[in-house]
Amino acid sequence: MASRFWVGGTGTWNDSSTANWSATSGGASGASVPSSADTVTFDGSSGGGTVTVAATINASNTIQSLVCGAFTGTLDFATNNPNITFNLSSSPNFSISGTGTRTINLGSGTFTLVGNNGSVFDAATTTNLTFNAGTSTIQINNPANGNSATFAGGGLTYNIVTFGARSGGSQISISGNNTFAALNLNPPTFLTFGNGSAQGVTAPLAWNGSSSAQFNISSGADTKATINCAVGSVISWALIRGMAFAGTTVPATNSFDLKNNSGVTITAPGGTAAAKVIGG
Repeated sequence: MASRFWVGGTGTWNDSSTANWSATSGGASGASVPSSADTVTFDGSSGGGTVTVAATINASNTIQSLVCGAFTGTLDFATNNPNITFNLSSSPNFSISGTGTRTINLGSGTFTLVGNNGSVFDAATTTNLTFNAGTSTIQINNPANGNSATFAGGGLTYNIVTFGARSGGSQISISGNNTFAALNLNPPTFLTFGNGSAQGVTAPLAWNGSSSAQFNISSGADTKATINCAVGSVISWALIRGMAFAGTTVPATNSFDLKNNSGVTITAPGGTAAAKVIGG
């Protein structure tokens, strides 16, 4: 794995030009374009102006990670709307957290994050940030082998954010008071929200699990986390604790009330199905 740093300010990030890539921060240009094995950094030594990301950045449109919190310019995915996969096995996959006077335009592409330990998407510090989610999708594939990943939303507004199914006892958490056009979960998912946090979701929730693939939805502690959700929201096959649903009363069928909930009507399954959920 190699490191690649943008230098020289305004330019186009594509699959061929080496004019703006260096092996070190603020170093000489001419380094190879980032491959699927490389990390990418935009920082205070990258120069200002606008960096336009092409539809194709390498053969697989895959990099290990992207960090741009110290950048003082515009990182524009919206002109060509690439779909990019981030494969770093540690955090962060995609970090826009920092204090640089930066603009991030996501456009309509899909950004797929591997979802391993730590803040897989990191917008914890949004000082001097202009963020335009456009019609993008952020797809977070849940971590494996008991790992825990965090979507540190930073109180920003997102389009579609989707969490993949968990494996090996893994879990994922959302921090910050964020707004989503849609917040999608694929079962089974163990999802926690920051203690006392509030999320706004424009599209109705459609969190439908099954007896063999449930959701575990909870706040991090005793103070409820709030989800402001739309009429028509539904939940099934979920274990719910410390959650306040606002905007409409949400029916949660075949689900379990683990206490300290409000704004949700929880109806438990019966007999064998109930025993199966509790046990596994």
